[in-house]
Amino acid sequence: MDDRSRTKAELIAELEVLRAEVETLRQSECDLRAAQRIAHVGSWRWDRLNHTTIWSEETYRIHGLDPASSPPRGEEIFRYIHPNDLSLYRELLDRARAGFPFEVDLRIVRPDGEIRYVEARGEPGIFNAAGELLYLFGTVLDVTERKRVEEKLRRSEFALREAQRVAHVGSWQWDSEIGQVVWSEEIYRIHGLEPSVSPPRGRDAPYVHPDDRSLHERITADSYAGRPYEVDLRIIRPDGEIRYVEARGAPGIFNERGELIGLFGTVLDVTDRKRTEAKLREADRRWRSLLERVQLMVVGLDSRGDVEYVNPFFGRVTGYRETDVLGKCWFENFIAPARRRDSKKHFQELLDGNSLYSHHEDRILTESGEERLIAWNDTVLKDTVGQSIGTISIGDDITERHELERLKNEFISMVSHELRTPLTSIQVALSLLDGRFVDPVSEDGRNMIRAAAFGVDRLVRLVNDILDLERLESGKLQLHEQPCSPVKLIETAIAQVKELAESAGIAFSISAIDCPVYADFDRLVQVLTNLLGNAIRFSPAGSTIDIVVERVIAPDALRFQVKDRGRGIPEDQLDRVFDRFAQVDTSDSREKSGTGLGLAICRGIIQQHRGQIWAESILGQGSTFYFTLPLAREMGR
Repeated sequence: MDDRSRTKAELIAELEVLRAEVETLRQSECDLRAAQRIAHVGSWRWDRLNHTTIWSEETYRIHGLDPASSPPRGEEIFRYIHPNDLSLYRELLDRARAGFPFEVDLRIVRPDGEIRYVEARGEPGIFNAAGELLYLFGTVLDVTERKRVEEKLRRSEFALREAQRVAHVGSWQWDSEIGQVVWSEEIYRIHGLEPSVSPPRGRDAPYVHPDDRSLHERITADSYAGRPYEVDLRIIRPDGEIRYVEARGAPGIFNERGELIGLFGTVLDVTDRKRTEAKLREADRRWRSLLERVQLMVVGLDSRGDVEYVNPFFGRVTGYRETDVLGKCWFENFIAPARRRDSKKHFQELLDGNSLYSHHEDRILTESGEERLIAWNDTVLKDTVGQSIGTISIGDDITERHELERLKNEFISMVSHELRTPLTSIQVALSLLDGRFVDPVSEDGRNMIRAAAFGVDRLVRLVNDILDLERLESGKLQLHEQPCSPVKLIETAIAQVKELAESAGIAFSISAIDCPVYADFDRLVQVLTNLLGNAIRFSPAGSTIDIVVERVIAPDALRFQVKDRGRGIPEDQLDRVFDRFAQVDTSDSREKSGTGLGLAICRGIIQQHRGQIWAESILGQGSTFYFTLPLAREMGR
């Protein structure tokens, strides 16, 4: 082969090599473009001598430009730089021209106005032997998504810090890789420390109150064991102030080998809550102390009417134990049946704010079934938003007061009647005599005078009864004690009611031992006279009244009894016949009524003699009144 043929063959071979290299280069460029597109990284090159700029396709895409267009020339690039970053970009170019590399994040503005973040990097410029700048080369990385994520993270961290600051909740975490605890800003504030101070390491607890160190050691052990915890403890700030915190720890984080690699927890400042709770406990203690000592009933109901609280005095009045009452419906269990509907209506009106009165009267049922009249003063309880959640009521037991008021009114009515009748007869008699319509010395005149005298006697007895009762109840009645024969007492009393008994056709049967007692003779005659007078008034004509005196052993005393054959006394009135102003409710009681003071006076006299008095009765068969008197040696005589 001649030289020409060899040269041609070599050229063909070289062309093949060159074609392969071109293909390799083309493929490399394709790969580079693909890599830049995937990584959002563009490149650029600036030729100073030719005044040309070459952008990669990705650089065009990052700037929102068509790769088929020409890249910006000279200072045209500046119009794609955000105005606020333009001065920074100029400084970077100057550094590159001076032979220094650069790396900075800045903003660009696309033709459609969209702002993108890029990470711009530049290599040191390429210079010739004369020191003249030939080329600049750099890259542009689109970091918009990263910047947005970072911005969201910053906002989230800021929101978390603010939330922790407002809520006084701090957080901490421990990472095995860094081997130390990291505190949030709020934990530093809670501890009164500057963020520059390092958190305690491991199990150290320099800020925990000495009395809570053992508790802290326990929750630390729980943390390292991966167990959650929630406790309240105290910390001491550097200035000595004691704060209360609620410490919570999440279960530990472990790797696949079971090794602890992370811990997380929170610290909530609960000082204000603890102080408020302490104040509430003290206030509750004071109120409960007051309510438990006050001599009034206190009842708390919830919005359904169930009992939430009763004070001890309620139990003393009603006989209920606290456990018998709590949780039960007040109206169904403790209000008298006749009052339940009205009582519940009043309660609902209180809750609804429609009641005009904060006080009312109700009859409640005691443990024994007795009804007691209570005057209640009600207060509606409300929650923090003003919603009614129940009531607290203070009650005064006015049963006896109400009964006394009733008796007083009845007494006034009876006394008015007792006064009016004799006064009328006296007035009529004196008017007739004074007007000389009747001759004083005539039979009619003498009858008028006797009627007036009888009326005066009735008035004197009434006044004496009232005075006697007042002296007995005030303790001012003086007894003139002496040895007294029971038989003599009975004879004297019968003599005083003889005329009344004869007019009613009543006889007496006496069975009495004559064992002397040391007593006030006149006062015992007064007692017997009253009992005999009552027996005569309520016995049918022609009947006999039994009078018995016998000795009893325990205690050693004489027991007197007066038994009639009258209508009898209802069982439910036996306990109150000795009350002042009391009147027995029988069909003919008004016809034969007195002042209602006689038996009350009898009780006072017998009790002052250290004896007892009571009554037994069977309706339709009569009543028996008893009283006992201690014998002389029993009375120390």
